[in-house]
Amino acid sequence: MRLYDEKIIQQRIIGYIIRQERKKYKIKMTDFVEEFGKTRQYYSKIEHGETSISFSTLQSIFKYLGISFEYSYYDEVNNLLDDFMEHLFFSEYESAKKTISKILSNKNWKYSYSYPMVFLAELYQNLIEGKSISPINKSDFQLLESFFYEDKYLALFYLGIGYSSFLKAEYNLSIETLKKALHYAEISSLQCLSYLWLAIVNIKIHQYVYALEYTQKTSHIAKQENNPRKDIIVEYLTGVIFSSLLYPKHAIKYFKSCIEISKRLQVTLWYENAYIRLIWNTLYNNDYDLVIQYGIDIEKQIHDSNVSFCLSYAYFKLGHQENAYKYLMKMDSKDKLLILFKELLYSFFNHTIDKQISLFKEICDFAVKHELYPMIVFARKSLKELALQKKDYKEASYYVEDIINLRKQLGAIQKADKEAIYL
Repeated sequence: MRLYDEKIIQQRIIGYIIRQERKKYKIKMTDFVEEFGKTRQYYSKIEHGETSISFSTLQSIFKYLGISFEYSYYDEVNNLLDDFMEHLFFSEYESAKKTISKILSNKNWKYSYSYPMVFLAELYQNLIEGKSISPINKSDFQLLESFFYEDKYLALFYLGIGYSSFLKAEYNLSIETLKKALHYAEISSLQCLSYLWLAIVNIKIHQYVYALEYTQKTSHIAKQENNPRKDIIVEYLTGVIFSSLLYPKHAIKYFKSCIEISKRLQVTLWYENAYIRLIWNTLYNNDYDLVIQYGIDIEKQIHDSNVSFCLSYAYFKLGHQENAYKYLMKMDSKDKLLILFKELLYSFFNHTIDKQISLFKEICDFAVKHELYPMIVFARKSLKELALQKKDYKEASYYVEDIINLRKQLGAIQKADKEAIYL
């Protein structure tokens, strides 16, 4: 906890509220001078929390702005923010939105010394709705930083700014800001959230070694908290990382662990997501019997076109055309990639190799565009097999080299040796 002067913090909160309300109603600083006397510089200092203000002057300004200011603190808003942080970690956005709504629905909290927490609630409301927050000028930013009188709130502030940068694809800025959040995150729940988001951003920019490091740190804190629900997300993310690194066997291990914990704790969302990832990675590993085993297990519980495709593809490869066609007919999705896969399965049944080649090339182009590395390898391996069927050995060799080069590129991105990948 940083040392702070409560009186100065209160001045800054009051000043910031006055400034925000004045701007909202397009009131000029000179209007204050005309209404209440004194100088423009005096009101500028008030707004920046640089001077004390008499109670009578303060009441006059609040009345002029139409504000009824409450001077007491509210522990309830602080408790709600703690609940919100937990919802945020687990991506429980509906529950998080409800918690934020509770904070924002109480107008007394906004015009009180609880305003910094209300400001955070407004910031996160925008982020949860998928909006990046509006740019904050340097003066406002410094003022906002200064009135977060607890490190917990400052960490939440930087987390919000970091996530906003992530939404705007400003990934380096996002990492820099999330590290600032981590610096102020003294409580374990905030440390966990900071490490988790750092892992997610590093996955996005393909810095998988760093992403693994952050997921491990998240896992370490979760185990200290004895919170297996957090382990679910860590196992899932680690599986995603190994899948992206083109190590499907490692990915399978972590997705299976995620499924096991999710099933035990009855967490449906992560259970289903991990199962779909597990089936895809089993397909990437060319283990068609296991694809069918896992696919049938989950297909009893959910209808998903990803599962239907993997089952149909595996059955076709094993020569069970009747079952392959049954699952082909279950595919129903508007997702562009799955539409391509459905067309591909039709081309299998029609034995049109040229059409298969064309579709696999489209799938590969889509995967390259969206940087879906396992899918790129899957499509190129399939193109290699089709080239061999046509006895076009030069083309087959081209795809083999492509796969090798992709693995090298991924290795170069990591800037680390193989031992670092197998942490």
